[in-house]
Amino acid sequence: MFELYFLSIAERFYGIAIPGMIARTGVVSERTIRNWLNGKAVSGDRERDAFVRRSMSWLEKELIAAKWPKEKREAYLSQIAENCGGASAIIQTLHWGNPDGCPATLDLSRRIDALSLALGEQRERNDMAGFVQLFHTAWLKDEHFKNPELKLGPAALRESTNHATQWADLAMPTAVLLLNLQLQLLATLDHEFSARYLPKLEPVPVFHGLFPARTVRKSGGPRTRGRVRLPVRKLLDMMACLRYYRIHGKWPAHIPSVSDSAIWMDVLPPTLVKWRMGRQFTVNDFDSAWLQMFNRFPEHSRPSPPVPLLYAAVVLTRLFVIGSVEKNNLSIAEGGAELYLEWWARQRETSETHLGAQRAGVKTWMSDLL
Repeated sequence: MFELYFLSIAERFYGIAIPGMIARTGVVSERTIRNWLNGKAVSGDRERDAFVRRSMSWLEKELIAAKWPKEKREAYLSQIAENCGGASAIIQTLHWGNPDGCPATLDLSRRIDALSLALGEQRERNDMAGFVQLFHTAWLKDEHFKNPELKLGPAALRESTNHATQWADLAMPTAVLLLNLQLQLLATLDHEFSARYLPKLEPVPVFHGLFPARTVRKSGGPRTRGRVRLPVRKLLDMMACLRYYRIHGKWPAHIPSVSDSAIWMDVLPPTLVKWRMGRQFTVNDFDSAWLQMFNRFPEHSRPSPPVPLLYAAVVLTRLFVIGSVEKNNLSIAEGGAELYLEWWARQRETSETHLGAQRAGVKTWMSDLL
């Protein structure tokens, strides 16, 4: 049910169409993958099982070629086998390969995938009653059906599914559910990422600083028309500030200009401007830019690329940025930032249970980035 959405996230994250990426493995043809995704062909159980077996075999060969130790390789493949959809597949890549990664986020992503699969099966069977019943899955709460743009409250929206008489009646509740599931997933990852990557800083909703926003007029108020500060632009600001902090031991006095960012990040200004204005910024671009920023540091002191920040920027662009740079018609869906803060507060206890202890950093995160 949610597979196409999570595939769109993966495609923006990697900068390549997923059918083409899978076809490169030689496991199955690109046409077959596209037909499956577009509903033009239905794969049977035997065909799906064969696809999974060939995929796992290909992945194992790749890990052997990369000289992964047998024990680590088997543990990783075992983890992969527990994933059942697009959400867990992409979160697995952010799990940074060890038990101290993001277990709460990975667990939630697997529950989302299982729910997505169940919803999709009921839709294929045209079983509306079975579909509606899944809206009352034990771990789903009324909060999963909250949308600031709707007059109908979350409990009432959820209850409305019980009275659906046609599939069109379920379109809005399903869309609101997906929105909240993605914000819940992001909030959980925010906690785990911050605890691992920024352990000395006080807990704050770091990803909240990546939400799109209107640029500010000289008079101080937000523009009602015109340019939008895209999540990737705010990510690049954050990256520049992190390098400044690493060098100087303090945050800069203000969000950097393009010229300052280019100096701090050691990147050419024209390239930086293109990324800030909406040119594709993939995980390979992110990794390259991050490594360039710290290539003058001794190898043992270079921080690893904080890839979850890019994932958050990609998701927030997909969820809340409307229109395109090319058509100069950008706008922002309202209410998402406030809804995210609610999920961040709600997920703190869940995340810290996985961490084993309540987190309490002693240094301050740069408030201007939030």
